[in-house]
Amino acid sequence: MLKLFQGPVIRKASVYAHVVQESIMPVRRVPEGIENFDKWFGVYPLLLFPIRVYKRKPSGLLNPAPEDVIPGENYGLYVDIGAYGAPRAVKQGEMWDAKKNVRDGEHWTRSVHGFSAPYTDIMCTRKEFRMMYVVFERGVRECHFSCLCYVPQITRKSLENQHTRMHTLL
Repeated sequence: MLKLFQGPVIRKASVYAHVVQESIMPVRRVPEGIENFDKWFGVYPLLLFPIRVYKRKPSGLLNPAPEDVIPGENYGLYVDIGAYGAPRAVKQGEMWDAKKNVRDGEHWTRSVHGFSAPYTDIMCTRKEFRMMYVVFERGVRECHFSCLCYVPQITRKSLENQHTRMHTLL
């Protein structure tokens, strides 16, 4: 929420000097995820916690990939890895390419059927965002629950404004 009130200069400085990233991935991908987080961000300690991602009808915001659903169950086991702090390169006085590293993290997360947390720094396009969150692919009209008030807020933050604003800053 505080990011909304930061001016462009403060926001740019914050993005280049501080990591705020989470990736929710299938449990089988955790070793690779930790290696990648070290390469992209170099922030420790990492936040790690398990999540059950349920297969729901109609589908929810997070949906497990078919290969990640536990046989005989209606869920997959995922792990959220979070990095919050100054990247290793920044601490060592080096340049850290926030856009490249965050985009690489988002690409990898999508490639393993994971999800980037929408409350972190998001730099993906509308199409890339929809690849992670199936509910947007189906369209809001099919959301049968009281989620209509939440969907526009998420898409506005990460798609309409954030990518354009971050692209001009970076």
